[in-house]
Amino acid sequence: MQPGNPGPNFTVRQDGRRYFTMLFIGLILVEITDVIFALDSVPAVIAVAMDPRTRQVDSFIVYTSNAFAILGLRSLYFALAGIMAAFRFLKYGLSVILIFVGGKMMVIEFWHAPLWLSLSVIGGVLLVCVVLSLAIPAKVELPEPKLLPGSADQPDAEATKPGGQESAG
Repeated sequence: MQPGNPGPNFTVRQDGRRYFTMLFIGLILVEITDVIFALDSVPAVIAVAMDPRTRQVDSFIVYTSNAFAILGLRSLYFALAGIMAAFRFLKYGLSVILIFVGGKMMVIEFWHAPLWLSLSVIGGVLLVCVVLSLAIPAKVELPEPKLLPGSADQPDAEATKPGGQESAG
């Protein structure tokens, strides 16, 4: 078999044996990453799905939210990466939201925050970050313009000699 790209195949047959291609390995790695992201969200889902009065977890919410996380996190990550460039304060807002959710999970034994309060804090933080990003423009340092030789803004090289003496003529 010729070295190179085997095309859109997950496996190739070479010398009577079947081998996986780099496309298959890449697919496996992307899907493992999706599962890791889904498992990472399990504690947050359990905190949201737990009824504080009965201490029972709604398993339907846990299963469906993880299924949707596996299906959609990769595309959501790329969308968020694009939004992060447009809204420069969003990363700080997401940090505040993660701290809020973590704190809420730590105090659930003592106090259960009402749903409206959690949604208000999350929505308010996101709104403030977006408004600040739009209202405060980013400071962009422009490089010094490079002038072409002989332009009007650049002193003529023949008009001045080294040492600051001007030529006569």
